[in-house]
Amino acid sequence: MKRSILTLFAFVSLCAFAQHGIVNDKRYGLTEEDSINCINNISNYTVNLKNKSYDIAYPYWKEVFTNYPLASVNLYYHGPTLLKNLIAKATDEQKKSEYINELMSVYDQQMKYLDKLQGLTKSKLSLGNILGKKVMDYIKYVPNADADSAYNMLSKSVSLEKGLSEYYVTQQFMKYSAMQYKKNPQQHGEQIIQDYLDASVYIVEVLDKYNAN
Repeated sequence: MKRSILTLFAFVSLCAFAQHGIVNDKRYGLTEEDSINCINNISNYTVNLKNKSYDIAYPYWKEVFTNYPLASVNLYYHGPTLLKNLIAKATDEQKKSEYINELMSVYDQQMKYLDKLQGLTKSKLSLGNILGKKVMDYIKYVPNADADSAYNMLSKSVSLEKGLSEYYVTQQFMKYSAMQYKKNPQQHGEQIIQDYLDASVYIVEVLDKYNAN
């Protein structure tokens, strides 16, 4: 019994320290060794990403993404670029599927730590914008992407961003709302009218924003 308790304690301790950069809000880990490891990995993946050596950059980026999720906001900008290139080059379907799942996890982790990441950049991040990027990549890369899931993500993204929503996200929102109506006219009949009314207002705001710029 005592041995089982000790084993359980060890397991819980390992889980608690799985992400060094989150424990006690230390961006680069708990120890000097952690910090050196984190910074070296950031340097290595950044250089190789710049040189388009994606296979070499990947393990360095993955180490930082996994263990130091608050080390740099750039993790969440570089991650999709890196993974999309690996997806394009992958010939093994299993490996491609793993990269696609990891691409989705980049957006999920960015949203998970959004409040903390906000404090690391002057360019304020928004949940709706991140979700919009995720759903666009979900539609593009996930084989047989579920239309219901895509619609729900698009709807949430557009409702959060409103007039700040990217035009292509609002456009896909209208498209997937029409698909929902086609699949179930009775259930989605009133909702598609509301979706189109909302989207029309948001698109006018988006166009005004572009014209002002």
